[in-house]
Amino acid sequence: AQFPINTLLDKEAVTTWLTLKDVKKGSINVCLQYFTLTTEKSALDIIEQTNNQMIKQEKLSKALLVVFIDRCANLPRSKKTRREPNPFCTIQVDTNEVKTHTFESQTNPLFEHISHILCSNPVQQQLKIQVHDARSNNEVIAYFEIPVKQILNMDTMTIDSQEFPLKSSSEPLDRASIVLRLSLHVLSPVRSSSSPVQLPSPTNSLRSFDSFAKQNSLTDSSNKSLLEHNS
Repeated sequence: AQFPINTLLDKEAVTTWLTLKDVKKGSINVCLQYFTLTTEKSALDIIEQTNNQMIKQEKLSKALLVVFIDRCANLPRSKKTRREPNPFCTIQVDTNEVKTHTFESQTNPLFEHISHILCSNPVQQQLKIQVHDARSNNEVIAYFEIPVKQILNMDTMTIDSQEFPLKSSSEPLDRASIVLRLSLHVLSPVRSSSSPVQLPSPTNSLRSFDSFAKQNSLTDSSNKSLLEHNS
């Protein structure tokens, strides 16, 4: 089934039936609404009310978390072989998980990776970043955790270019760290009169994150939310 997203720009929530393709007969009932992104914290109350009106059974997204992993430093070597790891990261909020690319034989990998993760409860959810070693059966060799609320409580809802210590569940790590930029944007059903801003694509581009951060400090960007309810 398909639906032209641009028809939502000047409308409130739309509920409609769509005909399914590649089947003999069938249709799906969908509710769709177009949202903008804002750093106004008061918008959390508005999106909470909107979500409650739209559907009762599911936890709907309230905010978009933009995670930029710049680099890691001093990652631990294998205990058995003393070889450098083949590191990659997983970025997780509850069941939403994103994976970075993998480096070969690096203790100081330059990831420059951007992820976009939807959050249903930014006041209570945790962001967890795990560093794995692909050479050792994807073993977790280090991790970092932060409450999403800590980002929400920042004046600009952004933690910009900060180095954080990495932890290990098995032993203390010596100077292992990760450099991150974290930014939170609340979904808002109120349409912005400003020009929409493209979110940075999830590729290895420091420039795209810088451009997004600069633009988003001046104007709200646009985002789409699709809620599907089978019948």
